[in-house]
Amino acid sequence: MRPPSQAKAFLYPSRGTKTRLASISATASAVQAESELVKGVDRISTFILKITLITLLFVILANVLIDGKETDIPSLLIFAIALAVSVIPEALPLVLTFSLSRGALQFAKKDVIVKRLSSVQDLGSVNLICSDKTGTITENRLVHKNSYIVPESAFHPLILARLAAHDLEGPAPEPFDRATNEALSDEQRSEIAAFKLLEEEAFDPALRSNGAVVRKEDGLVLHIRRGSPEYFFEQGLVHREQVGGWLADEERAGRRVLGVSYDEGSGARFGGFVSFVDTLKDTTIETIAAARKLNVAVTIITGDALMVAEAVGREAGLVTSSDEVMKAAQFLALPIQEQFKRISTIRVFARTTPEQKLQLIELLKKQYTVGFLGEGINDAPALKAAHVSMVVQSAADVARETADIVLLKNDLRVIVEGIRMGRETHANTLKYIRATLVSNFGNFYAVAIGSLFISFLPMLPKQLLLLNLLSDFPMMAIAFDRVSEQEVAQPQRYDFRSLYIIFVTLGLVSTVFDFIYFALFYRISPEVLQTNWFIASVITELLLMASIRSMLPIEKAGWPAPLVVLVSVLALVITLALPMIPWTAEFFEFTRPTTAHLVLIMSLALLYLIISELAKRPLARFLNKK
Repeated sequence: MRPPSQAKAFLYPSRGTKTRLASISATASAVQAESELVKGVDRISTFILKITLITLLFVILANVLIDGKETDIPSLLIFAIALAVSVIPEALPLVLTFSLSRGALQFAKKDVIVKRLSSVQDLGSVNLICSDKTGTITENRLVHKNSYIVPESAFHPLILARLAAHDLEGPAPEPFDRATNEALSDEQRSEIAAFKLLEEEAFDPALRSNGAVVRKEDGLVLHIRRGSPEYFFEQGLVHREQVGGWLADEERAGRRVLGVSYDEGSGARFGGFVSFVDTLKDTTIETIAAARKLNVAVTIITGDALMVAEAVGREAGLVTSSDEVMKAAQFLALPIQEQFKRISTIRVFARTTPEQKLQLIELLKKQYTVGFLGEGINDAPALKAAHVSMVVQSAADVARETADIVLLKNDLRVIVEGIRMGRETHANTLKYIRATLVSNFGNFYAVAIGSLFISFLPMLPKQLLLLNLLSDFPMMAIAFDRVSEQEVAQPQRYDFRSLYIIFVTLGLVSTVFDFIYFALFYRISPEVLQTNWFIASVITELLLMASIRSMLPIEKAGWPAPLVVLVSVLALVITLALPMIPWTAEFFEFTRPTTAHLVLIMSLALLYLIISELAKRPLARFLNKK
């Protein structure tokens, strides 16, 4: 055991960049984690930009080659710009904001503060929650159960443990400190009252112990150390053979054990052990079952002893075999190939240091999307490394600054419910992306290709922009749509291969129907084609959204949310009204459609819905199998 001056020097080796806090800060700064949402949106945006630029370049060059010197370059450029604007899903930021804000509001109602808005959706992709067991799995309300008394010790271990307690008068004393104080008898309290605290030694994660220097009224000075049993074994103050049986019994019962030692000036002496029980939360088993239903695994990463952690894991239903529990140091000593092989089978990591937490999170990220719940200063690097980082309100300032989400209540159930909400948010965002890619690219290619064979523009630039505006309002409302159980059953990610297959297949169906409208109306007059195709485009996009909001058959997908239905009906009414009102028809250069044309447009739109549904069903089966 080090004397107080040496202990203090160890904890605070120097000022500035060589302090422990600076080391933690440097480690956290070196760790980079990018949002799954940001990566997904960036990839979609890059894809849309590339396809749009290539197609526009082709259209401009083809028109120039076909028309030669007669090409109206200014009009062609204006048309190309309008075409580009029409294909870009400019409402995506708004849909994301609506979805994420709605999720954040739901979180707030459950006493959860969202610091990084995109983490609402990122939480939906989480398929592994890493957490300490204390306060999330267990109540974090320790109760003294037993003591190992050393006959030759001058002090009861409970008294020594209480003398090393810190800040008992504060708003949130440490569970160990509170439990030792509550367990004292009146006689023991009188004995403690005779001591005065001279110096505190903060908890040292490397030594797994903290200390205090106290003085008695008669002048006796004690240097007390309190910590894990391993500390006292390593210091040679007690041999494992002496206490192994008692310690094993306590740990098998899931009890947490503190050892104590004291130094009166003649050398450190072992003072005994005290054990505490921390019961499971009433909601733990139910919460872990709910996580399994969402296909989310839970892994405990704790500093507690192996047998204690295993006992709690078994009681919570996380552990069924001792092979699923391992000391972090023992696991990280394995060859890297063996680590990758076994890490998905370990449900509890015991005796984990802060540095090992970071290593474990980095390893787990290679196989999972990881949500990590921490609270201490030492958790900051691991919090920053995780895909989604969460802390409790009582966490250290550094941990709260690093985290994406702050829990006002330390409850794992809130996180599991949050994963469900994140998946609902992702599902609704995906609905918008699917619908807008299919409809926009269908119209985009129809207009781009049609402009090569028709002597006039099939839709004027301002009509294209109006079409985009009217169809976007219902699609923005999709952020508030209902979500089926099937859509939240699995972790949510952007499956780009599926998106590309969907938009190419159903986009071709949309383009074919656009050409049918061209064939029916382009010979009559430019105004008739432009007006009728504008009406048809809005109606088909609304029907497409109703179909593709779920990859299930439309009759099994359930009704859309009332807001989606209301906005869709409003968009339909406005679309039919614009060509009928003289001043809007004049401004947008529409002509009044005939009743026969409207019936034909509606019939073809209904046929389009049927064909899209027929194409969607085998497509959904194929994508589910891959």
